[in-house]
Amino acid sequence: MKRITLHILLLVALLVPSCVGTDVGNPQDEQANVELEVAGYTETRSGALTLEDGLRIDTAWIVLSQFRFRSVDDCEDETLPYDVTDPVVVDLLADQPTYDAPLFTKPAGDYCKLDVGFSQVDADALPAGAPGELAGLSLFVEGARADGVEFRIEADLDDKFHLSGVLEDFELVGDQHLIVGFALDEWINESQLDNVSDQDPIVISSEENPEMMGSFKASIKRSARLFRDENNNRRLDANEKGQAIASSAQQNNPGTNGQNQNNGNNQSDDAGQP
Repeated sequence: MKRITLHILLLVALLVPSCVGTDVGNPQDEQANVELEVAGYTETRSGALTLEDGLRIDTAWIVLSQFRFRSVDDCEDETLPYDVTDPVVVDLLADQPTYDAPLFTKPAGDYCKLDVGFSQVDADALPAGAPGELAGLSLFVEGARADGVEFRIEADLDDKFHLSGVLEDFELVGDQHLIVGFALDEWINESQLDNVSDQDPIVISSEENPEMMGSFKASIKRSARLFRDENNNRRLDANEKGQAIASSAQQNNPGTNGQNQNNGNNQSDDAGQP
């Protein structure tokens, strides 16, 4: 009887490591392979964008960097390393991206925030098709009011902001194709530019009309949302625009093209600031 018992104990000792001694299939060891795009949206296609109030946007380029996803366990940790540090230079009016999307790996799980930072690009690092005026800037926008008066926005920004989960945290697992989308029709409107009647072209920068730059910067941040690119075609389709998973504006329904926004006229310029 003792010999049988000894044999059974020995068999159990041999089997237990093979059952629990490996991490195969354990959720904590799964990874999320993230591809992160940046795009402008409304009904944008290649070329100029005319808004409902008659304002026309002909050029819209942005430079971003310092992307960082924060897990629910590290939601308030400002010291985490960034996932992407190289500048990403984006033509927000392009029908398809012309740059290589950042690729990186994160532990699978629930995340609460995506940090985003403005950056700059040197003249010798401008990608093909980028306007020379973008050199040294974070943002360059050109267009015209409905009456034909041209405007230009030149922003040199070093701000950071974050996109927080809409109503709840968002999950990253497996292959993830995500898009940081900027709602261009929330950036500026005709009535704001009507306040500048003695300039042609109208220039908005830190030196010229700086009071408008603060409002414009706040609007850019609030217009940003994080979406899933469900079909991995590197653009926001109509069904994807209404399904934001994170927003700097913290709206209840951020996919409504900013119907609750006011283009920064009555709000501070630190929206979504970490």
